[in-house]
Amino acid sequence: MKSQHSLIFAFVLIMWVFTGCTGGALKSSVDGSASDKNSMSDEAAAPTSYEEAGESAKSDVAVEGDVDDGSGEGQEAKKEGTGLLTAGEWNDLDNWAFWTDLMKSDEWKGMQSHWEFYTTEKISVVIKSASGQKIEEAQVVLTASDGTKLWSARTDVFGSAVLFPAAFKPNQYSGYKLTVTDKTGKSQTYDKLSSSKLNELTFNGVSSDEPILDLMFMTDATGSMGDEITYLQAELTDIIAKINKQAPELTIRVGNLFYRDRGDEYVTRDFDFSTDMTKVQADINAQKAGGGGDYEEAVEIAIYDAVKKQSWSKNAKARIMFVILDAPPHHTPGNITKMQKAIEAAAEQGIKVIPISASGIEKNTEFLLRFFSVTTNSTYTFLTDDSGIGESHLKPTTGKYEVEFLNDLMIRLILKYTGHKAI
Repeated sequence: MKSQHSLIFAFVLIMWVFTGCTGGALKSSVDGSASDKNSMSDEAAAPTSYEEAGESAKSDVAVEGDVDDGSGEGQEAKKEGTGLLTAGEWNDLDNWAFWTDLMKSDEWKGMQSHWEFYTTEKISVVIKSASGQKIEEAQVVLTASDGTKLWSARTDVFGSAVLFPAAFKPNQYSGYKLTVTDKTGKSQTYDKLSSSKLNELTFNGVSSDEPILDLMFMTDATGSMGDEITYLQAELTDIIAKINKQAPELTIRVGNLFYRDRGDEYVTRDFDFSTDMTKVQADINAQKAGGGGDYEEAVEIAIYDAVKKQSWSKNAKARIMFVILDAPPHHTPGNITKMQKAIEAAAEQGIKVIPISASGIEKNTEFLLRFFSVTTNSTYTFLTDDSGIGESHLKPTTGKYEVEFLNDLMIRLILKYTGHKAI
């Protein structure tokens, strides 16, 4: 049974928000490859290139007003004085050699077959016009030589799309064709594709110019997630305000889907996209954590409903879905199939799924979440222990990453995927 988090977090966080202490000078490098061996399974640990004997890696976090003289007093002052949620990001697509090596290890290879998600084959493309303009919102469809559709995606603000011809089962085909179609219906087909390097394709199509941002929060609302729901209640207004300030041309549509498990008060409770932030905030403020019971939750229903049953924009600058959870779905063939369909649909619609893993997840859940991000051309994020808030968080199996305030990290990613740079 998932344990209840401390209610101290809610008080500290609300005091932080109302005293105007959002953000700040936090920047710390952490080498995730120095993860504690105990976080890996006893049966099959990852290769030694991804772990280090001895103590787990710890970040040396610098917060304004705190000085760490080596005695540990600086870190203690940080906990009592600010108590801010901290997080890290690791992009597997940007570190593909690391990811593919990881998938060769006994433990992680087993996770692929366990969840029936595979990334062995990947076709990466960037679509540009003859003048070098990146083509956004183009539909990119990968087919086999006999016309069988294998994967579909949309180009993002970078003109980038990633396609997986064998995401859910071994590939039966050797030849591929790629068809690119812009919003006017103009299309072009390419048949010389590389799976080992980036395919830069010239296409004189038209980019979408709709300045719309669809922002969805899919949040586990079971008993152990009180801290995270409180965070969302306190932080959403600040996040939206900063996006509006740095990208004023965007029309921001926010949706929320909260979920628990079968047998609870509800399985999913959704609030479709709205530009009325007062209503959005009120909907979030009405939520509380409860239910659960066993470890697994209804992740598969939640992600399916969030992708398939909400009114995502047909044309947008970006579609981003933050998935905030601390437990995996129940492992059944039907649930796996439902998640596969949801992720395939997210990729086809151009929805970037960005997991935020909270305390309580295990390595097999980390793999599942990273697969969500990889196949939707996105990135993986995770809470860290640097804030001193809540229970211990799993150390990710990654290379070097930066520790940031979660608020800053989310804003930075939203701005990045809408073509802006955080100030």
